[in-house]
Order: sequence, then C-alpha cells, then structure tokens
Amino acid sequence: IAEVIAPLVIFDGSELHNLKFDMKAIKEDFDFDLGFDNIKSGPFDLPITHIYGEQRDKDLYLNFNAIHNGEYFLSLPSILSGTSEELRLHVPPEDIILNGEQWHIPISNEVRINKEELVFKDFVFSKGNNSVSYTNDLIETEDAQVAVSFSNFNIKEILNYLNPEETFAEGELNGSFALINPFKTPGIIADLAISNLSVFNSDLGVLCLNAESIGTD
Repeated sequence: IAEVIAPLVIFDGSELHNLKFDMKAIKEDFDFDLGFDNIKSGPFDLPITHIYGEQRDKDLYLNFNAIHNGEYFLSLPSILSGTSEELRLHVPPEDIILNGEQWHIPISNEVRINKEELVFKDFVFSKGNNSVSYTNDLIETEDAQVAVSFSNFNIKEILNYLNPEETFAEGELNGSFALINPFKTPGIIADLAISNLSVFNSDLGVLCLNAESIGTD
C-alpha cells in the first residue's frame, strides 16, 4: 500500500491542487489512482482529473477521466491484456466521453502491439459526422504503416480539457497522417488542414500541413 498527497504545489506561477496517488497491491493484483483537483497555469484551468488502474487476472483495466461541474467531461476507458510477446488494447464502447459528449467505437475494436507491428482493427471513434480513425491501409504502399485520419473533427473536443470554461482554440480538422515503416526506417506522409481556425477568439483562417518524408534503409 502506498499513498502520496500534496495539497498544493506551486511552480513558476502555476498551481497544482490536491495531487494524490494511491496504490494497493495484493499478490498479482493491484489498483492505483493518480489524480488532482485542479491545475492552473496562465489561460489553462484543468478540471478534476483521475487515471485509474485495476489489474485483475492479468488484464489491466484503465480509465482516464475528468469531471467538471459534477459531471463527466472526459472519459476514456481501456483494457490492456496479452503477454510479453504481444499486447492487446481494447476500448469498451460504453462511456466514451469527449468535451462532455458521448462518442462511439465499434465493440470489435482492438490494437495489437508487438516488436514488429502495431495493428488496428475497427479502431474508429465517432460522433455524428465527426470521426477519428486509426488504420494500417490508408496509403497505397507495400510497406508497413500506422495512420490516423480525421473527418470534421473539431480540435476543441480535445483542447477544451485544458479549460472547460473557455474555448481558447477551435477549428475543423480533416485529412490524414501516416507513419511509414514505423519499426524500421520511418517516414511520414501528411495531408492535414484545420479550417475556421480560431485561437483566443482570433480568426486565423485555414492551417495546412502537407509533408512527405520517406525513410531509406
């Protein structure tokens, strides 16, 4: 059993309130809870946040969540299982919350991780016509790839966690980013655009990223 509590930590003008870490272990099973009540730093004002972990029967159940005004503002559960040779990650489809709203993922989702590959299966987060997809076949190439694509994804869905009371950045993200040969000589192919970009209430128009860098053996 371990417990660490820090009621107030001040560093370089920033404040961390009620940092707490608990861990309990019984034989091969253990639980932990790492969290804080608030972080304030400049325009950022992070809400109550916890990372929970519970290991049962060699499976590790994780949940990253944040609470604002008494309700879940962010909730990302996951289950990690497998062996030292290969890990498997599954996201339970219930209770996925971003920016205070429900998101969805197919119940068949899975990520396999080993020394030679990172494989996605049905790993698509969606809400209405907004989606974030992780795949291995986005780019036409014979090489291995790890790719993420965005469709009508407003960046505030993630960034509002930094300050739920005030949206400091928003805009619709579309396009894709692919990492080619991630376990050998990696290269990248990126085609991303954020339209209607606004930062601190200043309209910045469209921000684009187009890049290609293919690694060589």
